[in-house]
Amino acid sequence: MNIRFFNLCIIRPARRFLIVAYYALASFAVFQTLWAQQDRAGIQILNLNQKPMRERTYFDTGPCVGEILNFHFYPGLGDYLDGNYRSAVGQLDYFIARPQYTVMNPKQAEYFSIAYYIRGSIFLEHASGSSRHALAINDFEASIRWNKQNYQSYLKLATAYKETQLKDRAVSVLKSLLDLHPPEEIRKEAATLLGEIEAQKIP
Repeated sequence: MNIRFFNLCIIRPARRFLIVAYYALASFAVFQTLWAQQDRAGIQILNLNQKPMRERTYFDTGPCVGEILNFHFYPGLGDYLDGNYRSAVGQLDYFIARPQYTVMNPKQAEYFSIAYYIRGSIFLEHASGSSRHALAINDFEASIRWNKQNYQSYLKLATAYKETQLKDRAVSVLKSLLDLHPPEEIRKEAATLLGEIEAQKIP
């Protein structure tokens, strides 16, 4: 095959397609981020301290686009551990809005389950505003969809339901968790929380 013909008819069109696809995905991710921020009107994230944002990490994360795990996922986890919750939410927002960047990674489900769990925990425990519980519930449910073995997400989801007086839903979540036969420590915590909710339901 003529090299010039191959370049003009195959390589260049393919390159144009990839460029267009990249910008389309990027635009969609920005739209998702803006939509999420719009849904958070009135929510205030309460930092424990004013530590600077964590810098990029250099872990062997497996395949991903733009080193998103080292530039956003792991720094977001570090910010969470530092009590810099606003920065953590910003980093996790960026990561969560771009699942296509890690679709080739065999641990994508684990990464996303953790990201949703951490962001939901911030909304539940380190935020104020009338919609914080709804945001937390959405994130914990998403965490479980990505990884049904993320036991901590069940506990936090049940707690969010309990705090919003949706006790039947909290009980259902905890029973689903116990049906998974989690480790003993998780089982005891779930059973204790279940007992507290059942006691509150008794007139």
